[in-house]
Formats: sequence, C-alpha cells, structure tokens
Amino acid sequence: MIAAEAMAKPGSREPTNIDPLLEPLLAAHDAVTRDEALGTLLTQHADPVIRRGLRHRFGATQSAEIEDIRSSVIVRLLNRLERVDDPEADPIASFADYVAMVTYNTIDDYARRRNPQRTLLANRVRYVLTHDDRFALWRRDRDLICGYAAWNGQRAGTHAFETHDADERSLGDSLDRAFRRAAAPADFHDVVQAFATAAGLNESTMPVTEIDLVDATPSAYEQLASREAAEALWGEIRQLPVRQRVALLFGARDAAGQSAVSMFPGSGVATIQEIAAVVEVPLDELVSLWNDLPLDDNTIAARLGASRQQVINLRKSARDRLARRLRRR
Repeated sequence: MIAAEAMAKPGSREPTNIDPLLEPLLAAHDAVTRDEALGTLLTQHADPVIRRGLRHRFGATQSAEIEDIRSSVIVRLLNRLERVDDPEADPIASFADYVAMVTYNTIDDYARRRNPQRTLLANRVRYVLTHDDRFALWRRDRDLICGYAAWNGQRAGTHAFETHDADERSLGDSLDRAFRRAAAPADFHDVVQAFATAAGLNESTMPVTEIDLVDATPSAYEQLASREAAEALWGEIRQLPVRQRVALLFGARDAAGQSAVSMFPGSGVATIQEIAAVVEVPLDELVSLWNDLPLDDNTIAARLGASRQQVINLRKSARDRLARRLRRR
C-alpha cells in the first residue's frame, strides 16, 4: 500500500496513513478548490484504473451496460470522497487500490443481478476454494487467482482452464481433477466460466469477482460469498463477547459505506429478531436504529459506555478472532 503522513484539517481527524494523492482534497478550503481536486482525482487517477478494470473483465467490448457500471463506480467514489475527512471513515491508504476495489465490487453487484445462477455457482466455487485445505484463493497484481494451496502466490497459467467432468455434488473433487490436469493456477473468473460451461448455464458471461481478499480478516462479511459461508460467519459472530458483537455489527460497512448487517436477513441467514438478540437490544429499538446503521464509533461508544478507541479495539479483536476461527474450517 502507498502511504504517507496524513494531512488533516485541524481537529478533523487523528494523524494516520493516507494516500498523498488525497492531500489536495483534504487541504481544500472552498468549494471551487475542492471541485478542482475532485476533478483531478476522478479524471487523472480514478478513470484509468476503472477503465483498466473493465477491460480486464470485458476485454475491448463497449456497451451501454459497461458505461453504466463505470458511471456507478464514479458515483460510489464521489460519495466516499465527499467524506474523505470524516474521522469515522477508514483512511484510504492507496487511492488506486480503493478505486480497483470499488470497480470490481460494482461489477460483482451488477453480475449478481444479471446472472443469478452463475453467481450462485461462483459463490459455491469460492466457498470450496477458501474452506478446503487442498486449495487457496489469492490476489496477484489485482487479479484473483486460485489453485492448490501449495501454489499460493503464483501467477495464473497461460493455458486455458477446462473441466469436462464437473460434478456439482462434489465441487472439491472436480476442482482437484481440473487443477491436476492444468498443472498451474488459474484466474478465478476462468475457473467459474469453465464450470458454468460444463453445467450448461446459458446466462451471459458477465464475470463474477470477489474483491477484499487483501485483508484476510473476515471483513468478507461485507460480501457474504455464499449462504454456507454466511452461516459459518454468523455462527462465529454469535460466539463473540457481546461488546465485540455490538462494535462489529453496529459499525459494519460495505464498500459503498452502507450497512453490511442487512445482508444477513437479506441472505436468509439471520432475522432482524435474531440480530437484536445477538446485540442484546430490544427488537423495537433495533428497528428504530436500522435505517441509521452503520453507527459511527462515538455513538457505539456511548451505547457501550466506552471510549471511541475502545470500540475500535473491540472491532479489531472481533475481526482477528473471526479470521482465526474461519481459517480453521
């Protein structure tokens, strides 16, 4: 990650690491200067990364849908940059990496709407890759690569990935046979495409991607890769000390800065009543808070009778514990 000493407005945030590219935006004291800084960030620094990400997934194809995805990425970036000096928001240590993350998450969101069957298959493949000790899923130059655990960190092979005997009842064994034949790691998208072809899925080939693997902590709750993974995660969250549960769930954010907790009832893993029980608040109180989630750390601290730093520490401890427990599965 690119990092430098933080540049902050007096009293707005504690010194921390932040990408120097954002310094002109942080230093802007009027609307004109701020708009100029935003324009430079979006046109000179963000747009090339966005277009590179779109080309990587769609090749040279140009369409109104792809342009819609690009526009959605820019809207998400604007929303985040508008609160770049928010002391409650995590600092952006690398603007290029953040833009890449938002780009691939936006592609993923679109793919889930367009290709529900293929998305379900991708989630199942990802679950096996991250829960079967034979395999691993890793990032290499912003690409998602997968293969045998012993290959972790290597680049994808140059030959096309194929599977002719995929068995949906035993994806692990099917992956084992396919990787043995390939004798090299493969791009995650290519693996999903091969299994989709073998399964006769006729949906479009809009890629399904998973991002946020740079941080190995289960902030992957923001993605809920599959129902199985979501259920495993929810089960582990329930085992956390109550103060860690509150700090984690009330402050959970997705890539767009919105509450990630709604994904649990959305995926059918936990009802709002069950979430209320886990954070130990009355149901009517959680319902009244629901549209205000995620809460900022100061608000969570007031609820817990703690300091803001203690809330941050509680959430970090929760994520570290979840990461250790989920890796053992």
